[in-house]
Amino acid sequence: MQIGSTRFLRSDLLPLLGVVIAIIIVYQPVWHAGFIWDDDRHLTQNPCVIDPSGLNRIWTTEAASYYPLVLSNFWLQHRLWGLNPLPYHLVNVAMHVMCGILLWQVLRRLQIKAAWFGAAVWALHPVQVESVAWITELKNTQSCFFYLLSIVFFLRWREDRDRLQDKPFTQWHYSTALVCAAAAILSKSSTVTLPAVLWLCCWWQDGRWQWRHLRTLVPFGLVAVLAAAWTIWEQRFHAGAIGNEWAQTGIE
Repeated sequence: MQIGSTRFLRSDLLPLLGVVIAIIIVYQPVWHAGFIWDDDRHLTQNPCVIDPSGLNRIWTTEAASYYPLVLSNFWLQHRLWGLNPLPYHLVNVAMHVMCGILLWQVLRRLQIKAAWFGAAVWALHPVQVESVAWITELKNTQSCFFYLLSIVFFLRWREDRDRLQDKPFTQWHYSTALVCAAAAILSKSSTVTLPAVLWLCCWWQDGRWQWRHLRTLVPFGLVAVLAAAWTIWEQRFHAGAIGNEWAQTGIE
């Protein structure tokens, strides 16, 4: 069955629509929620966010820690609706909805049966509540959005690579996947796991490991290694992650 066949799409589209509606209903209580815990440090009292000139500081100083793209999002939202918590919550829910749709796309391209069900289990699982209902955790929903989008474009590149004989359009898919990977890391550096996931996707589709997989994943691996080093440096010298409780061996 072709991935893009009308029958395949029709069989999943209606259940997926139900999943989207379910997500919106389940997270309806956040419409009445406000700011909590450390939302003040990351958003409501963060000089980089509330200051109109703060965008420059986000990208040129250590103020953004290691998720500058998330603070840039907060900065933009603050310009649009100030400190009204409702739009921030709606943005987070919308991000989660898009992540559910992207996960469905990933599972479809991997030819997983009942892809909509896998997306539903993931999107509606209670473990997601903290990420979706807590404004500061935009770093989770936003990084997940770019993470899954990178996988979608990578799989699209693999599908079209042989059929279109590496024409420029297929390389655009690969380049976009790499840009999305960087955007995911700039939203939350724990997304450095992406190269391993892409390798598993290659293995799943081909049924075996091939050395050419490694060549295609090298750029993603380099981005991940640089991001990991950057995060360790930020935590040690700006977040104060030093002392016995933070001591680790080289392997760790």
